Amino acid sequence: MSLSLAELDILVPELRESLVGQRVRKAYELGAGSAALDMGRMGYLVLSVEQGLSRLHLSPQIRKPGQCPSFCGLLRKHLAGAVVTGVALPRRDRIVQIDFHRGTRLMVEMLGRSGQLLLVDGENRVLGIHGQARRLSVGATYVAPESADAKLGAVRFSLEDLNGQVRAFYEAEEGARLLEARRREVRKSLQRTIKKLNRLMSRCNADMERSGDPETLHRYGDLILASLPRIPPKTSVAEVPDWFADGEQIRIPIDPARSAAQNANRYHRLATKATRTRQIAAERRASAEEQKGLLERGLSQLEIAQSLEAVDGLAVQLGVVGSVGQSKKRVRGGSERAPFRRFESRTGMTIFVGKTAQDNQELTFRVARGNDLWLHVSAGAGPHVVVRSRQDGSVDQSSLQDAAALALFFATKNRLATGEVLYTRCKHVRAVKGQPGRVIPGQTKTLYVRLDEQSLARLLSQRG
Repeated sequence: MSLSLAELDILVPELRESLVGQRVRKAYELGAGSAALDMGRMGYLVLSVEQGLSRLHLSPQIRKPGQCPSFCGLLRKHLAGAVVTGVALPRRDRIVQIDFHRGTRLMVEMLGRSGQLLLVDGENRVLGIHGQARRLSVGATYVAPESADAKLGAVRFSLEDLNGQVRAFYEAEEGARLLEARRREVRKSLQRTIKKLNRLMSRCNADMERSGDPETLHRYGDLILASLPRIPPKTSVAEVPDWFADGEQIRIPIDPARSAAQNANRYHRLATKATRTRQIAAERRASAEEQKGLLERGLSQLEIAQSLEAVDGLAVQLGVVGSVGQSKKRVRGGSERAPFRRFESRTGMTIFVGKTAQDNQELTFRVARGNDLWLHVSAGAGPHVVVRSRQDGSVDQSSLQDAAALALFFATKNRLATGEVLYTRCKHVRAVKGQPGRVIPGQTKTLYVRLDEQSLARLLSQRG
């Protein structure tokens, strides 16, 4: 619930006493309809016109974003170094006016869906607008909305330290909203991945059915070989005794363009292929089932997580989108994605593989921990690969081999490649300034890798 007019009647004089004469150091854009001004020793002046969270108050600290969008840049251009000369309610509605000595002013319209945060110059022209509503445009003359809310409303706080109470109340409200939004975001990503895994398992079952029964195919080949003289040429069905049963005649489809011996060899090849297909499909299905179980357990843990940090930690652990406050990349359609691919080694250890140069940077220096293992092909370009170490910092040899195989494959895109892969602890990797993805690793060791197609197929099947 936004601040009422009665509460603003009490809060604005309190803020005026604290802010007038203070200089703005820096501005931050906190969200879609929120901003903050660094007022030095007074703390941060938080301004919000978000529906249900419209308010202004001083806060000793804020969650500083990593970027400065256009409105933020505009505030820094016009307000950095400016001195506050007034804080007032110019009309009997929930619109607070903050004046600065350069003639500019901020209009904080806390009016629900139609609320806006506007920067206005000395000639009453709109320099910038922040918020969901677009009642005015940049360059237009500022006019307060006609539908002013003149209802006083209730005072929900005691008069003592009203600013502190308002700050505590709305920080808790905003924290709850952020937590639920983040939980919803991670839940949606997990459910989407589970659907992909279900489709993968269905494809594996279909592959196993299409491949045929290896024992039956091999038996057909043996029966044809045992009855070569009895099978006439250019026939489409071979009628031979079934020596594996009671010796009764059995009809086996064959290719009339091939000889009986060639048909027998063909059935043996199909049996071998079916055996291999079933083995790979079974491994892929088992891996998908294991990963699905992990994600379903993660969904259960997500619903009981009580803090943003717990949700973010769970998101990183499960390989979904990065934590709140980190830079996020967008793909077509506007959905967010993680800066890495996620795999599991044969022993269940988590392996992250970066996608782009910027993603490599984020994976190595934001997602990875100091004792995690970092890998990269010895020569040429390639992704950063990180193995999440155990609590004691250990990584088993099997997981190291799997991670090295992924590093080599994604660098070469060759399933039969061989080459050298460097590895070290993430804490020994240093970034090259101004060149995302470029690093200087220290204390490296070298591992010679020869890709194994079956092991690689098991790993790649986890991509769904």
